[in-house]
Amino acid sequence: MKALEIFSEAHYVFLEEDLSLPLVRPYKTVVQDSLIFVEDKELNNLFVFDISGKIKAIIKSSGVGPYEFVQIDEFSVSENKIYIQDDYLKKTLVFDYEGRFILEKKHTYFGFNKFYWLGYELTYFDDYNLHGTDFHFSKNDQVLHTFNIDRLDKSLPPVSHMYGFVPDFSKRLVSFVVPFSYKAAFFDLDGFNKYYVSFDFGKFNFPKDQHINFIKDQWNNKEAFIENKYVSMLGYYGPLKNGSILSVSHGLGDPHWFIFDGDLNVEKQFRLRDIENDLDSWNLNLPIAWSMEDFVIMKINSNEFYNRIVKVKESGKSIEGNLEEFWIKHQEELLDDRLVLVFLKVR
Repeated sequence: MKALEIFSEAHYVFLEEDLSLPLVRPYKTVVQDSLIFVEDKELNNLFVFDISGKIKAIIKSSGVGPYEFVQIDEFSVSENKIYIQDDYLKKTLVFDYEGRFILEKKHTYFGFNKFYWLGYELTYFDDYNLHGTDFHFSKNDQVLHTFNIDRLDKSLPPVSHMYGFVPDFSKRLVSFVVPFSYKAAFFDLDGFNKYYVSFDFGKFNFPKDQHINFIKDQWNNKEAFIENKYVSMLGYYGPLKNGSILSVSHGLGDPHWFIFDGDLNVEKQFRLRDIENDLDSWNLNLPIAWSMEDFVIMKINSNEFYNRIVKVKESGKSIEGNLEEFWIKHQEELLDDRLVLVFLKVR
């Protein structure tokens, strides 16, 4: 398959650097409201960039006092607000897009992933045995609803999901990929009606009688993973303008993408490593960072990006269009160990 069969264009954003406070280890990335939000997992700061990559604000971890946090266990963005969760200090802090503090709220219980909407709080619990449920829907610390998704083994180790709750405000829906599973939960933002979907990968599913043992010890079972190309678990699931996109890992290898229509029928499926990039020639094999409207967004360290482009040029191929313009403008800066976002527009 060729890239132009899937994508109509690509453009690139080079994130600005603050020399006094670098972005050391980029982790969760959200693109929303024409802004880019990037968590630094090393220094526990949250960077806010405009859509061109210019720094708009840096929300710094500054201490253990009031209006402060020391670690980012989770962050989410909704209603023009940024929510930063610090489980060590047992609180969530709320900021505006300029990085100005609005309020803080003490936690009454722990939950790895949270989403806030119209005063409501949606929580995924990493530890089923402690809470007896998978999701809580609450307001003013009062639990209004609980929701279970029928986990295969409720004794699996507590873990969050990197992407957390992924909203699709155009469809008034928020989704959540359940760790250690083939399941995604969906919540309607108008009434928080809920349901879940189980994805079936046919012969690439875990054998049911071995599923839990494989999940608990993937490394020692890696030969079976590779030989049978089992899907370990779901990666990113998120919205597109006319459907949605899912990434999974086959055999602990490179991501396999599924593009769905609005009824979750598969329109395209492929591995990026197998795609011939007739769009602008370079190796597009990267994990998904986020999706929005018509775009799938990926991120790559600028040094790695530089090396991939050099490899293309050394092979005698040419880079064209937006990539050529980006390369000419930023070639030397790409060696500064920064972050590049790649926006691919889905047909």
